[in-house]
Amino acid sequence: MAMLIVQLLLLVVTQIMCMPDTMCFTPKSDGGRSVLEKTLNKKTQRACEVACGDRADVRFLTIHSRLIAKLQCEAYSYRASNCTLLGAIVPSMMCTAPAEILVKQATGCPVRSDLVAEVNKPKDTCVTAFFASETKLDVEGICPLDANNYVVRGIDEFGIRVTLDNNKANVLKFDSARNLWAFTYAPTDFIKYLVSVSCASNSGTCPCGAVKGLNPTPPGGTNAMIEVTPICSDATHTLT
Repeated sequence: MAMLIVQLLLLVVTQIMCMPDTMCFTPKSDGGRSVLEKTLNKKTQRACEVACGDRADVRFLTIHSRLIAKLQCEAYSYRASNCTLLGAIVPSMMCTAPAEILVKQATGCPVRSDLVAEVNKPKDTCVTAFFASETKLDVEGICPLDANNYVVRGIDEFGIRVTLDNNKANVLKFDSARNLWAFTYAPTDFIKYLVSVSCASNSGTCPCGAVKGLNPTPPGGTNAMIEVTPICSDATHTLT
């Protein structure tokens, strides 16, 4: 007897969009969830958050475009640089170990008010100390220009730790439209959005990374610098 073998062909369609500024994540205890991706290495909690926020959904379709499954990142767990992306609640599932679950919230997110809330989470080993009280908003010159050789250290909107020079022309302000802090350097119209930021001192334990100049160079002046690798131990990189 002849057997008719029918193969079901699947199309996997991944829809990815940038995490909107209106999105945030709220701690909740709502039971076990399906695991979409585990043990992603993310240096900051914000990077884990963005990984979930950017992942809209993954759709499994038949060759005739009939939807048979859909996976969407709805929450995440973050611990010691380990990022786990989570999907929908599974009533029968229980966590094997206690873990803080942060659930996606599309609207009604709180306005950022604490400059340093996330800047040292997890601990930034390239910094000896953060100086929140020395960090100025809405004025030229973010940190004092003194023997401490401060740098501006923060976590950008994508979750990357960045070092920005303490130039007397730099300004730090809050952008209410984006709910982010904005580091600006007017001579070159440079802007860097941050979720957390503070004046900081270098620990001296991290190597000096390549410092990238911002173009164009202002006439008769010096480039503002941005360094996305650890803080440079050479204090002369601070612009005055």
